[in-house]
Amino acid sequence: MSRALTTLSLLLASVLCCSPASAVLLLNFDAASAGAGVTPSDQGWTRFGTPMVNTGAFLLQDNTGVSGQQSGEYLSPTLAAGTFTRGGAPYGIEFRVRPRTDLSFVGNAWPEMYLTWSDNQFNYNISVDKFGGAATSGTGDIVYGRNSFSPAITGIDWSTPHTIFIGHRGSGGSSVFDFYLDGALVSTVTDGSIARNGSFARDAVDFGDGTTGDIDVAGEWYFVRVWNVNNPAAAVPEVGSFLLLSAATGVVLLMRRRK
Repeated sequence: MSRALTTLSLLLASVLCCSPASAVLLLNFDAASAGAGVTPSDQGWTRFGTPMVNTGAFLLQDNTGVSGQQSGEYLSPTLAAGTFTRGGAPYGIEFRVRPRTDLSFVGNAWPEMYLTWSDNQFNYNISVDKFGGAATSGTGDIVYGRNSFSPAITGIDWSTPHTIFIGHRGSGGSSVFDFYLDGALVSTVTDGSIARNGSFARDAVDFGDGTTGDIDVAGEWYFVRVWNVNNPAAAVPEVGSFLLLSAATGVVLLMRRRK
């Protein structure tokens, strides 16, 4: 029995001293979990413009059948000060999305299906493009910037929804952003490439249709999240400790049986 206790002590020490800390979900709107009819406004987000519709599976952004150009977006509650800091601590912005119609490849169309956030120095935004560049068919992109539409992820088949994860890594006084598609790292973009002047959505995120310019764009937003980790592999509940504790308990039971 003493051997079993010694083994158990060693395993517990491994749990306490060597297991990584759990990822923390700092912000989350999940359309399916919220339920049909519930929008971010019902959970403390601020809406600007036309509301989206929660179908029970996703938030539907679709003003294409409404006369004239519309806008409609949601700004999250503000996170703790400094959550988004240039060159600072890791964070990750994760969202699942599917565009139904295409962005026009012109400057005033950049925020028609977009997500944006700001740190202590800059504003950042990405747009969801059904068909890459000025194409009207084929695969699409995740693009960043304003007017330029620089691609961060290309070749996306938008016939199904995809999960995008943007991981922030501080590097001295600057930042880099890792772009993941469905958990796989695709590209890394420096803040000098993606940053623009502005402070809208400081320590917060905003998503939807941010302009009345050009044509309206339709799309599906499944969830929008912010994590305190910068890669999707880490953005899961920590289960290693539970498994290790289970193994330790198993050792004790086994030793008892043998005795």
